[in-house]
Amino acid sequence: MKKRLILINLSVLFLSLLVILIGSSISFLNMYTNNSESLLENYLNMTCSIYEHDKVDDVVKIASDTDPVLRVTIIDLSGNVIADSNSLEIEENHLEREEIKNPGKIVQRYSQTVNREMIYLAKKLDNCYIRVSIPLDSINNFISKYISISSVLVLLTFSISTIVLIKLNDKSLKPINDQINELAIIADDSHYDNLSIDDFSVVLGMVKKKINDRIKDAKYNEDKIQSLVREVDQGIVVIDEKGYINLVNPKAYTLLSLDGSDVVGKRYIYLIDNIELQEKIEQVLINHEDSSFIFCKDNAYISVQIKFVTSTWLLNGVILTILDVTKEKRLEESKKEFFQNASHELKSPLTCIIGYQQMITEEIINDLGEIKETAKNTLSEALRMNSILSDMFNLSTLEVKKDSIKENINLKDVVLEVTTALNVKCQEQNISLDLNIDDVILLANTQEMVELVRNLIDNAIKYNKTNGTVKVLLNENCLQVSDTGIGIEKNDIERIFERFYRVDKARSRKTGGTGLGLSIVKHICLNYGFKINVESEVDIGTTFTIEFNK
Repeated sequence: MKKRLILINLSVLFLSLLVILIGSSISFLNMYTNNSESLLENYLNMTCSIYEHDKVDDVVKIASDTDPVLRVTIIDLSGNVIADSNSLEIEENHLEREEIKNPGKIVQRYSQTVNREMIYLAKKLDNCYIRVSIPLDSINNFISKYISISSVLVLLTFSISTIVLIKLNDKSLKPINDQINELAIIADDSHYDNLSIDDFSVVLGMVKKKINDRIKDAKYNEDKIQSLVREVDQGIVVIDEKGYINLVNPKAYTLLSLDGSDVVGKRYIYLIDNIELQEKIEQVLINHEDSSFIFCKDNAYISVQIKFVTSTWLLNGVILTILDVTKEKRLEESKKEFFQNASHELKSPLTCIIGYQQMITEEIINDLGEIKETAKNTLSEALRMNSILSDMFNLSTLEVKKDSIKENINLKDVVLEVTTALNVKCQEQNISLDLNIDDVILLANTQEMVELVRNLIDNAIKYNKTNGTVKVLLNENCLQVSDTGIGIEKNDIERIFERFYRVDKARSRKTGGTGLGLSIVKHICLNYGFKINVESEVDIGTTFTIEFNK
C-alpha cells in the first residue's frame, strides 16, 4: 500500500507538471505568435511610412536593417517584384500569392525562394504592394528552447518531489506502521516488527478473524452457560445489588409457581410473596452474609440457598439456588415415623419378653406348667420380633434398589410353593384356595417373588372371614389375589402401603402381622416396574391386581 500511495502521488504530480508544461508551451506559442504578427504589422507600417516611389531600394534597405530576419519585398501592381531585401532576382509573378490576394491578412506558408517556412503580411498602396515576412523557425526555436528548459525543470522538480515524498511518507507512516505491528501481535500472539501499511489488509484480516473467533467463543460460552442455566435441575435467580432481578431460569419459574409471568427487571419482592424469604434476601444484600431458607408452597417443600457474589458482569448481588426438597423432607418425615413405629412395634414384644422372664426369674411363677406356658409366650413374642426385624431388613434392601441376582423363573411354581406353605393357616380358618394359574416365565429374583406372592396371599388369609375364599389368578398379564374378607375403607386404601399401617391393628397383632408386608409388595413392584391396583368393599372383600411390565 505504501508503494501504491507513493506511485499515486507521483503520478498525480507528474501529470500536473506535464499539464503545466504543455499549457505554458501553448500559451507561450500563442503569445509569441501574436507578438510576431504585431511585429510584422509594425514593420509593414514602418515600411509604408518611408516608402518613396523613386527610392525603392533605399526603402527596402532601411526597413530590412531594423531586423536581420525581416524580409521586405516591393511588388508592382502587375505582380512583378520591384525590390527585395534578399537581393534575389525573382521573375515569378506574385499576384497569385495568398498574401497579395488578401492584403492585411497574416499568411503562413513555405517559401520556395528562401526555402523556409515564413509568415507574410502585405499592404496595397497606390502603385505597388509592400510585403514583409519573417521566418517561422525563429518561433519554433524559441518554443523548442522553452520546452527543453521547462522539461529539465519538470524532471528536476519531479525528482526532488519524489525524494521528499518518500521521506515524508516514511516519517508520516511510521506511527501507523508501529500500530500495524502491534495489531499483528494481538492478532496471532507472535512478534512482528517489519510490517508496514502495505500489510494493513493482511493484518486487518488477521484481526477480523481473531475478533470473529473471540465472538464465536464468547457466544459458544454464553450458549453453554444459558443451556446449563436452562437445563440444570435447580432453580437459579440472579438479583443485582439494587434488588432487581437479572435472570430467572425455567426451573425457578416452575418451583416458585410464577405461572410464566416475566419478573426479570423487577424488584425481588415480585419473586414470591413469602415475607420471611424477602427479609432473608434483604439481609444478604445488606450484610453480604450467605443464608438459607426452607418454606412450604403448594404442598411442596422448597429450599433456597442465598449466596452473596461479586463478579464483573453482575457487580454485587445475590444468587438464589432453589431446590424442590419435598422428597427429601417427606423421606425424612417417613424415616422419623418409621423409627417411631419400629420402636413401638419392637417395644411391645420386647416388653412381653422381659415381663415373662422377670416373672420366671423372680419366681412369681412357680408352677412348671405355668413356666412352660410363659416360655411358650416368650418364644412367640421373640419370633414376632424376629419377623418384624426380618421384614424391616427386607424393606430397607428393596428401598435402596440394590441389584439382586435374577434368573428366568416360573411364577406358577412360586404360587404353588407359597400356597402349600400357607395351607395349614387356611385349614385353621377353614378358608378355601381357588387357584387359576398358568405358566408365566419372568426374569426375576426368586426370593423377591416369593415375598411378593406370600405377602399378598398371607394378607388375604389373615383378613378373611371364617369359611371364606382366597382366589389366585395368574396369567401372562397379571397376578390377582382376591379374598372375601373384612375389606378396606376408602380412606384407608391410600395408606395401606405405608410402613406399619394396619387396617385392623388388633387383628393384625393377634395374627402376628408386622405392618410391613404391603410396603414390601409396593417396593418390589416399583423395582420391577409392575403396576399395582387395589379394589375393596367393606365386609365383601379385597382384590389386589399386579400388572406385569414384560
